[in-house]
Amino acid sequence: RQGPSTYEDLATFFGLAVFTVEGIGVVLPLHVNLARPRKFPGVLWAAIISVLVLNVTTGSLGYLRFPNRPMGSITLSLPFTSTAENIPNIYVKLFYAVAICISYLIQLYVAMDVLEANLSFVNRSAWITFAIRAVLGCMTAGVAVSVPNLGVLISLVGAMSSSFVAMIIPALIHITTFWYYGLGRLSLIKDVAIITFGLTGMVLGTYTSVVQL
Repeated sequence: RQGPSTYEDLATFFGLAVFTVEGIGVVLPLHVNLARPRKFPGVLWAAIISVLVLNVTTGSLGYLRFPNRPMGSITLSLPFTSTAENIPNIYVKLFYAVAICISYLIQLYVAMDVLEANLSFVNRSAWITFAIRAVLGCMTAGVAVSVPNLGVLISLVGAMSSSFVAMIIPALIHITTFWYYGLGRLSLIKDVAIITFGLTGMVLGTYTSVVQL
């Protein structure tokens, strides 16, 4: 089966992988609004393991089913015709679209939280808040629709922003927080390694994705 044959493919894979597992923008607001924050570590680990298992399983099954023509989304690899044997594929795409429509605006929770906290006119009316959320949703959806290669767009977002938020910033925060409290050498080496890996992946993944766009 065909695998990544060039360094560009590996850089694109890095962006896709980081985008898939990065969810700090949703995790932090959930932690703030929990009724029992002490139980958050257990919930977080359960969510991470569940998401990891689902991603590896579905990704592996999709690659095994379509080894020679993997696309940015598994739904793009499914045949889309009106024959009876392809009816399940149509339902899969339909349910996938419904799931995106239902959950898409949740991803804008952090952005709206920041806007509502810093812009006074946003909270003046529920209609204004609704309109801003609708405009943000339509704008980001329009960007996604206008780019023909979905996989490259996801890789660009993952490499440019997700690696910075999920790898570099947490390691820097850990260093600055515990530096004056006796940060161990092993912890410092670990944080520096994470930052170096994140920076390398961010630069190479962003460059590769921009060129492929």
